[in-house]
Order: sequence, then structure tokens, then C-alpha cells
Amino acid sequence: MLKLFIINFYTVVFIFSAGIFFQRDILKKQNINNFYMYGIYGCIILSFLGLIINFFTPLNQNINTGIIVFFTLYFFKHLIDNVHLRQYLKKIIFVTVISIIIITLENSNRPDAGLYHLPYIQIINEEKIIIGLANIHFRFATNSIIQYLGAINFNYMFGKIGITTPLAAIVSIFLLYFVEEFLKEKKKQHSSYKLLFIFFTLIFILYSFNRYSGYGNDATASISFLTLIYIFLFKLNFKKVDNNILIKIYLISVFLFAQKLFYVLPLLIVFLIFLFDRHKIKYFTSFSLHLPTFFLLVLLIKNLLISGCFLYPLKFTCLNVDWLDEKIVLDEAISGQAWTKDWSNFKNKNSISKEEYIKKFNWLSTWMTNHAEIIIKKLTPLIIFFMIFHTYNKSEKKNYERLPDKTFIISLLICLIGTLLWFLKFPIYRYGSGYIFSSVLLLYILISKKYHYDKKRLNKFMISVLIIGFSIAALKNLNRIYKNYNRDYVDYPFPAIYSFNEKNVPEKLGTGITEYFYKEKFLFYVSTSGVCMYNLAPCTYYINKKVRKKNKFGYKVYYIQHTYE
Repeated sequence: MLKLFIINFYTVVFIFSAGIFFQRDILKKQNINNFYMYGIYGCIILSFLGLIINFFTPLNQNINTGIIVFFTLYFFKHLIDNVHLRQYLKKIIFVTVISIIIITLENSNRPDAGLYHLPYIQIINEEKIIIGLANIHFRFATNSIIQYLGAINFNYMFGKIGITTPLAAIVSIFLLYFVEEFLKEKKKQHSSYKLLFIFFTLIFILYSFNRYSGYGNDATASISFLTLIYIFLFKLNFKKVDNNILIKIYLISVFLFAQKLFYVLPLLIVFLIFLFDRHKIKYFTSFSLHLPTFFLLVLLIKNLLISGCFLYPLKFTCLNVDWLDEKIVLDEAISGQAWTKDWSNFKNKNSISKEEYIKKFNWLSTWMTNHAEIIIKKLTPLIIFFMIFHTYNKSEKKNYERLPDKTFIISLLICLIGTLLWFLKFPIYRYGSGYIFSSVLLLYILISKKYHYDKKRLNKFMISVLIIGFSIAALKNLNRIYKNYNRDYVDYPFPAIYSFNEKNVPEKLGTGITEYFYKEKFLFYVSTSGVCMYNLAPCTYYINKKVRKKNKFGYKVYYIQHTYE
């Protein structure tokens, strides 16, 4: 257990140190209103740093150990010079404790971690960027920037278990960011829509993301989106756009897009700020605003090199390069939609193609009997809670507090349009939970404009509910830890990254893993079980027989052989 604490604590220090370095040495700003924003910055900077480095070298233990040593030395130098040393360490320990509760004796996300999250991290740790990697496994074109955050934590001190800790740390950081905002806002003498937003966001996070094994790539994306909307809605002033707020919005929107390409809409927020801002010169002269643009360009170049498309699998974003397999791109664009629209439960597969199934709402009746029920089950407790909250706290006295009209309208439109696009294209709950909940929350705030909430009663209610919510989430995880305490597996008590195996050991070459060759030239590994996990790389569970391999300018290229050989 000591090792669990040390590695989690060190991971959190690593993340916060990167954020402090970014704030003080890159942005040249000395103060920050919420300490946990350092952690959010750190996650963003380390993720993109890992991506940039991977263009030139693998994120192996040598590279990663050098990075963590640099930020460790920087952190302790900063602490020595800082009068808030005790306060900093206390908050870092808060993050560490929550992270430990989240990950202890857990499993990796199933099945996605085994299918492509962990195999992708393994590739990053062993290889510099592989051109045409999506031809080995199409899902490698859809990985999250979070995988780079996991990969950069693989070093000589932590070993492979280091890749499991950043995901819990980032969720804990976002959670405590909102707790800090809540504590500051509740001190004000009047009730506010800002307080309502923070409170319901905390309830949503505690309700939806209290299990590490369920995170995947979706938890951080949903929480990042809520954070973006919160900062834009309540901290931006269109009359005088503050550069600090603008950089937060721009960085988080790029970070969000890098997690899930489906969250492309939030990038419009930055464009709209630019349109309404009268002082446009700073967008061209400020280095801090160029940095997110640079990150965005790096991400798009990475996407192109891996898949042949800037936004996989959108065909119109693809270029005519020799590692592009147009048929796979078109098939996956259709198959991905069909799967989220419940094709697997469609009973008349022989009567209609997937392409026809996703058109003209042919999918709706099947979806309504399966996926829709799941969504209703997920949302019903939240809707009931909204109703209880409103009934208990409302008063007939009017609330004269004004909403920030322009930012509210923009936020609501983005949430509603995002929810509509989610429903039309990828209507599976975890993909669009950020859009859906934000839409419900903003609509509730809009409705509540005509009511007054008694400040004292509201504060007591909120604090009581949050204490209960945190207690339930903690007890749920502590109960899981208690039940699994006597489990016997490799890397106990860290998350089992080979969770399909009871002993948490990888499959071996010749048993669960085979080598695939073309004309005696090794191409990649194949998992006969269907899950490669964190094992031999590069690995896949299906074979594209048109794939060939060559080396060009020191890079591995998996290209498509279009002609008959």
C-alpha cells in the first residue's frame, strides 16, 4: 500500500509541477484563482508534450524518467520559494487520496482498454509515431490524447503500472476544481446560477464517474466539456476579454477535441470570442494564444500520419496518400454509426445493409428498445433529483439576478446542437453524456430564472447533499476494495491492466499471441483472444491482408497495397 501512495503522490506532483511551470514560465503569470487549475494545465501540457516528443522518439523509460526528474526538481524549487507550501501539499494530498480510492484493486476499462487504449500506449512507449498505424487497427485512429498522458508516466521509478495512475488523477483534479469553486461561491451573500451550475456538475460527476473501470476515454471528455462551459459561461466577459480566461477556454477546447473528435463544436467558442472581441490584435501577437493553435495543428498532423485523414473517419478530410485505405474509412464511418444505433440487436440484418439501416431513422425502433432504455435509466435519477431540488428550494419571490445573456445563449446552443448531432450520428449515452447533461442543466437554469432560492436553506441543502454524495461514492469504492482485498494478482493492489486474466498476466507469444508475416517479413502481432492489452506491440485482433510495411526516413510506414501481387 505504501508503494500505491508513493506512485500516486508522485504522479500528482508531476502533473501539478508541469502546470505550475506552464503558468509561471510559459504564460509568465504568477497568480491563479483556483490551485487545481495548475493540475488541469499540467494534464494538458504533459499530454501534448508526449504527443510532440513521439514524433521523434518513443516515450520510453529513458525519455520519461528525464522528464519527470526535471519537473520534480522544478516543483521542489518552486515550493521552497513559495509561502503557501503547506497549502499546496495539502491539496496535492487530497488529489492523491481520491486517486488511490478510485484505482485500488480496480480493473482497466473493459473491453476498450484491451482493444485499443492499452495497445496504443504500448506502441507509444516502444515506437515513435508509426505512419499508417490505423491500417493495423482502425481504432488507433480514434485514440484520445489521454493515452499520451498515461504513456509519459511510464518510467524507471514506476514501471508499467505508472500508465494506470494519471487517469484517476485527472478525474480527481477536475472534481476538486469544482469543489474549490463551490466553496468560494457559497460564501457570497446571494444565491446564484453559478452556484447551481457547480453544484449539479459535482452531483453529475459523483453519480456518473465513480468507478475507474468505467472511465475509458469518455469520463474525462465529459468533465472537460462541463469545465469549458463553466469557464466560458461564468468567467468570460465579452465587454473586456481577459487573456487569462481566453487561454483557459482555448486550451481546454483543444484538449477536449483531442480527447474526442466528436467534441469539435466547442472549438467554435474560441472563434465566436474572436468575432465579438474588439481587440483582435492580441490573437495574432500573443504567444500564449499561439500555443493551443500549435497543439491543434500537431494533433491534426498526427491524425493524418496515422490514418491518412485529419478527422477519421470523415472521408472529406482524407488525403490521397499511400497509407490511406478508402474502403476501411468508408466502412468504419458506416459501421461506427450502425453500432451506436444498435445494429447488433437489429433482427432483420439480411433484409437491409448497414448503410441503409442508419438512414431515414430505420434504426430508431431498434434503438428505442435497447440503447434508449439505457439512456433513460442513466438520466432518470438525475431528472428526479432536479425535481426534488426545485420543489424543496423554490420560492415564489422573484430572483432578479441576471444571467450572462450572450454567453448563456451561446453555451445553450452549443449544448443543444451537440446533443442533436449526438442523437443523429452516435446515440450511445457515454459518447454524448457531456452534451446531454449540460443541455438539461442549462435548460433548468433557464426555467429557474423566475424563482428565488433562499440562500441559507439552499446552502444547507447543497452541503448536505454533497456530503452524502461524496460519502456514497467513497463507500462504494471502499466496499469494492474490501471485497477484493484478498485477490491475488500481479501488480496488486494497482489496477489490473490484463483484467481478462485472473492473475493479471499478459498472453504469451505462441499461445494467445501470434506473429503475422508477409513474405517472411514481420508486420505485427495478432491476439487470438481479441484483446491485445499492454503487451507486444504493435498488436491487433484482425488482419487487413492489403497491409504492407516499409521504412521511410527512419519511420515505419504501414501502407496499402492496391494492386495485385
